[in-house]
Amino acid sequence: MFKPFGLAFFIAFFVWVGSIMISTDPHERMHRAAMPIALIGKATVAVVVQVEPEWAAPTYNFFLHTEYGFKYMVWSVFYEEEWRTGQAPGQGSEPPSEAAASAPAKSASEPSRRRTLSERYAPPAAPSPSAIRS
Repeated sequence: MFKPFGLAFFIAFFVWVGSIMISTDPHERMHRAAMPIALIGKATVAVVVQVEPEWAAPTYNFFLHTEYGFKYMVWSVFYEEEWRTGQAPGQGSEPPSEAAASAPAKSASEPSRRRTLSERYAPPAAPSPSAIRS
């Protein structure tokens, strides 16, 4: 039989994997896959602020970039090929401004359009400079 900590870790791991698999949106899957890194980063920054406030910003930046790197790795392993396929000429690679100009105007009651392959499998956004603390 498992020890209590092992059982709790086992259950938490499969709940985490299940939450990733339940989503159909690639960006939501990448976000959920990187959630442990984000939670560990938040907890670490909370402790570091109490110990040495000057170290909080570099610690936050480290975890922010680590989370982005993990999301990018997941994207490159699972979604890059589909995204590159969507970028092929003649398959939705038309710039958004030209696509919007050529598309007929939709009324407010019409549902929004589905995302194209290139939008659906786009790489994760890098951390913005405003999110990085100095």
